[in-house]
Amino acid sequence: GRADMDGADVTTVVGGLNNPQMVALDPGAGHVYWTEHFPGQDGGVKRANLDGSNLVVIDQFNQRYTPLALDLENGHIYFGDPENGILQRMDLDGENYVELAADVTADWGLNAIALGPGGDKLYFPDVDAVQRSDLDGSNIERLVEDMNLPLGIAFSADGEWMVWAERNGTLPGRLHAARPDGSDHGIFYANLDSPFGVAVIAEEVPETSFAQWRADHFTSEELDDESISGPSATPADDGIANLMKYALGLDPKSPGTAGLPAQGMADVEGEDYLTLTFTRPDDRADIDYLVRVSGDLEGWPEEAVRVEELTQVNDDGTTTYTYRDVQPLGDAARRFIRLNVEQLP
Repeated sequence: GRADMDGADVTTVVGGLNNPQMVALDPGAGHVYWTEHFPGQDGGVKRANLDGSNLVVIDQFNQRYTPLALDLENGHIYFGDPENGILQRMDLDGENYVELAADVTADWGLNAIALGPGGDKLYFPDVDAVQRSDLDGSNIERLVEDMNLPLGIAFSADGEWMVWAERNGTLPGRLHAARPDGSDHGIFYANLDSPFGVAVIAEEVPETSFAQWRADHFTSEELDDESISGPSATPADDGIANLMKYALGLDPKSPGTAGLPAQGMADVEGEDYLTLTFTRPDDRADIDYLVRVSGDLEGWPEEAVRVEELTQVNDDGTTTYTYRDVQPLGDAARRFIRLNVEQLP
């Protein structure tokens, strides 16, 4: 079937099918592909035009297929037999059939296939794990384990995250997310009733997090060592903590002062005030930026005032802010201004 994005105008495209399973589109060629999980002459991989016309059977094996993925760049269909855990491939027209690998999952574990964001890996579940392999079915890796029947795999538009559903037996189902290599795994939605498949629609760039930033900049060994990758660590030996470099969009392993807050002076109605100017990425929603001032460097009791008219929105996803001391220099022997950053819970 087919419907508008709001669920309206539901239309039957192809009727009379026997237990259809996964669907994939080739918009350029105007084709829709799907699998039918039905033994005998009505099972297999099928294709039709987007309006349902010109229905053809792509394969001739009449097996109980469920998972399906298209590699349009290389002209391949990837599909699988979940009953026997067989990963298979053929051309878009059904030619050049290849059995890539057998026993890639336990019985009924192979219920989804997804082409990875780089186009060089296949992702598919087992009954207790999310796995990936090379395109020829070799080098199978178990990325996230201790699952209870994961089903469906999809990737974010930028390729940074994969998501999948977990049926979870008699317990409520859940939605998971992780990096394509299995790192940064977490559950982001629970209490579902028997989920099966997932899809990702990105309407805007998602906000980043300190944990995500750490994973992008440190190896797995470094992530296990708080003295290297922790928020207060200074792996570049320049005295600038990782949390501050994250807040300012700087490389944690590169020393130097470029990109750090800059002090200045402002004349306001004949009085001189200390200022602090810094540039921060717009997607750091888990950080609180606090500009404070002091007269003795021992306590920082006062918050500086943001100078709204000097705020500059940049073209690279950052914004430049200027803050000003609450007291003029003429009223005090010494004044100091600094930026503090704190992680939000």
